[in-house]
Amino acid sequence: MSRANPFISNGTCYHSAGEKVDEWLPCGNAELGDKTCCQRGDLCLSSRACYNGRFGITYLAGCSDPEYAHESCPDKGPWSGQPWSGLVYCNGTSNELVGCEQAARPTTLTSADACWCPQTSRTVAFADASVLENVVQLPTALGSSSDTARYNTDFDASDTSGNVTNAGRYLGDVANYRPAPDESAPVRSAYRHGSGPKQ
Repeated sequence: MSRANPFISNGTCYHSAGEKVDEWLPCGNAELGDKTCCQRGDLCLSSRACYNGRFGITYLAGCSDPEYAHESCPDKGPWSGQPWSGLVYCNGTSNELVGCEQAARPTTLTSADACWCPQTSRTVAFADASVLENVVQLPTALGSSSDTARYNTDFDASDTSGNVTNAGRYLGDVANYRPAPDESAPVRSAYRHGSGPKQ
């Protein structure tokens, strides 16, 4: 009897009930239980979030449960009808991350729509510490090994100095975020590395 390898990315991904997405992979082996899904080659983070280094986007995507009811499935709130939702970090003391609309609704990640933290009413995707933990780097092909050994630094979603520098750029192995000092200014994504408010 063979045992399922937990370090192989295996399974089918869905962005909502019955809506399969071939471009995504589970953050582990779905034979061992349903998993959160992210785009091929992206980082799986804590709180069911994902990170795409090419576009510098932190986002919510899907899961391996075809009914989209398992706890591994991210709650995209009002954006549940779209395949993925970019996230904006509402810094300060709230530690809330809010989902953002993607008007074109692509299944493959592209540059995110402008988004900002609402000043009044907001639908919170999740609350977490300002540092999201790296879980696994996904491979680019189904059935390939996930890379867990490369990550020994967390995803820093805040910078107490408020500085925005290129030091926060995605470096290939570890993602570090430096938020814009003005959280009310729209940016392409909450986790746009090395970027300040959108000009």
